[in-house]
Amino acid sequence: MSNTNYSLDFELNDNNFLSNLFGIDDKNIQIIEKNNNVKIKYRGNKIKIIGTKTSIKETKDEILLLFEEAKKGIYIDEDKILDTKSMKS
Repeated sequence: MSNTNYSLDFELNDNNFLSNLFGIDDKNIQIIEKNNNVKIKYRGNKIKIIGTKTSIKETKDEILLLFEEAKKGIYIDEDKILDTKSMKS
């Protein structure tokens, strides 16, 4: 199995929900990084995920699901992140 790192750039379409998604002091991003073994960088609504192909895809799917939840007004925290990850499994 290759440990080569890949990266994926994508954009979220609404900045209004990013603070809920990313968490205070980026705590939610740090949890997602740790759970998926990836590095996440962002500026505004542009996100870059660095990791293996599989982990990048899973992380992007997870972020998109959490973003949709945030848009519905649901508070994003560690429990919500873990619930989303387990729902995807």
